[in-house]
Amino acid sequence: MNIKNLKTTAAAIITLGLSFAGQSHAGVLLNLIDPPGQSNTPTFLSFVASAATTDIVFAGYQVPSGLNATGISLTTGGGPNLLGPTWNFTPAGCGSIASQFDDGLGTGTNGLGFAGVCTGSYDQFDQAVATNAGQSYDVNFLFSNSGSNAPSGFMVSTDAADAPEPASAALLLAGLGGLAIHRMRLRAKASKA
Repeated sequence: MNIKNLKTTAAAIITLGLSFAGQSHAGVLLNLIDPPGQSNTPTFLSFVASAATTDIVFAGYQVPSGLNATGISLTTGGGPNLLGPTWNFTPAGCGSIASQFDDGLGTGTNGLGFAGVCTGSYDQFDQAVATNAGQSYDVNFLFSNSGSNAPSGFMVSTDAADAPEPASAALLLAGLGGLAIHRMRLRAKASKA
């Protein structure tokens, strides 16, 4: 591998890493800003999977009351719930107040509660689920907003989860660079001999 090919490969890997970095909430299924007060509103969302693994993401805030998503399930063709009981949690940058709890509704997946003290600062819960690219999936839950006049936001989205993270691409780039340097040194030794 010569220096020109190494630079081309490095540029391609850096570009690849940057393209994956911008995929946060790539497939927004629902985005509510200041929804009216309501209790246990049935919500049905659908998406077509684009990868072998998909992140299901629920995010929200409510100042100063609360939003809830309960009875959460992910199914395909009316089959069993594909979600596990617990969610991964990423706190809001400001005033994180969120919880997951057994909602007693029999789906086997914890319900989610969102509150907060900062407008626009979303707490986030997610689960990675094995999916088949090209297959349709349904996300079902009951939505409640106990503060009809308070600032609030609620979002449900999907992200393809099998793409490498930018840190993985950087590690790959470092490894390829090390291999290229090692190969140049071997060639230099061989030419001196």
